[in-house]
Amino acid sequence: MSDPPSRGVFLSYRREDAAPYARLLQFLLRERLPGTPIFMDLDSIEAGLDFAEVISEAVSSCAVLVALIGRQWATLTDEEGRQRLDDPDDYVRFEIRTALERGVRVIPVLVDGATALRRQQLPSELHKLARLNAFELSYRRFEYDADQLLDLILRVLAAGQRRDQIEHVQRQTRDDAAAQDRSADLAVSDQLATLGPPTADVLAAPSGEQRTRFQEADPGASLRGQRRYPWDKWTDGSTWEIRRGQDYDVATENMRVNLHMRASSMGCKVRTRKLKDDHREEGLAFQFFGIEPSREMSGRSDDPDALIELLYQDAAEIYERARREVTIPRKDGRTQKYAANRYKQQIDKAHAEHRLVAAISQIVSRPTQGFGHLENAGRDDLMVETLVLDASKPYHQLFPAATVEMARERMAQYRARHPRPLT
Repeated sequence: MSDPPSRGVFLSYRREDAAPYARLLQFLLRERLPGTPIFMDLDSIEAGLDFAEVISEAVSSCAVLVALIGRQWATLTDEEGRQRLDDPDDYVRFEIRTALERGVRVIPVLVDGATALRRQQLPSELHKLARLNAFELSYRRFEYDADQLLDLILRVLAAGQRRDQIEHVQRQTRDDAAAQDRSADLAVSDQLATLGPPTADVLAAPSGEQRTRFQEADPGASLRGQRRYPWDKWTDGSTWEIRRGQDYDVATENMRVNLHMRASSMGCKVRTRKLKDDHREEGLAFQFFGIEPSREMSGRSDDPDALIELLYQDAAEIYERARREVTIPRKDGRTQKYAANRYKQQIDKAHAEHRLVAAISQIVSRPTQGFGHLENAGRDDLMVETLVLDASKPYHQLFPAATVEMARERMAQYRARHPRPLT
């Protein structure tokens, strides 16, 4: 299944008002988010192309529009002395209007001491811009503010990518389901016939049998507002029959999407057939197949996707804590807040590419400048090695023995250099 194209970042600005900030932000985005499309009018529009058409297409392809607003943004005038913002064809007005109309996230960023926009300064189609919480990008603390802004953009892109992936899977699943339904009765009957008598018994049995197994897996499911599906049972290779209202509450097509998304995350496949009876709720018959043994085993204990998400949250948390709580010396004798930007880039990129464990193992396997900064600050609790060695965390089992041993050796060396006083 192919992935949807990644969405980008649109930088909207007036050249006379915020061009240096736009250019610097473009550089930082390309450095922090390699491969992510960054749109700026000067670089992105070829000669001979319709300006409005290109901008419209570019805005629609982006997950976020960053509106850089300087002190002259709302008051700049054209050659005839009219305010540009009053012109319906003003390109900045057109960019932001298009983003607002198409549901693209708009982040107003105040630069060069600009103040928040007032509704009275804006044409009616941009009134919403005045209600959006603005972000201040200060010259005096540019490095810190830019880092915060890049983190925000990264979160927006990640959320947009997740939505696009879900919609992409839903579209492909609906297409596959439509094609499957056209020949489902004959094809699925042939497939199920090859599975032998046990499969036939499951499909012929009343849904109460499956309901009983569902309740055993999660006896409180019917008492809560949200279902917890027993994936460890459903992905055991057996053929299952589930009914809407008993085993799931969402629309049947959405449940079919859930099954296919689960199969995609496990690296296997699932065959499904829609069930329609005159006297019973509609439902689905399904079977997961092609499951790797290691995936099947992990599915019977902890959800590997959930473990990775927990690991990512903890890895991001030590970055945030270090940035808040640790200061490092500068060459001029002063101190500054510690921001492990390279570490954050590594874990964000690895998480998006589904190789977070490998990336953390790589960080542990070689000395880093960040380890030295945290060592000098006496903050071993913020070292990534602590994530690897914490056996109380369920994701501890994901790390190879060699990585655990390396982390243990690094921390032993650290404690040898910094023995703790006896109490």
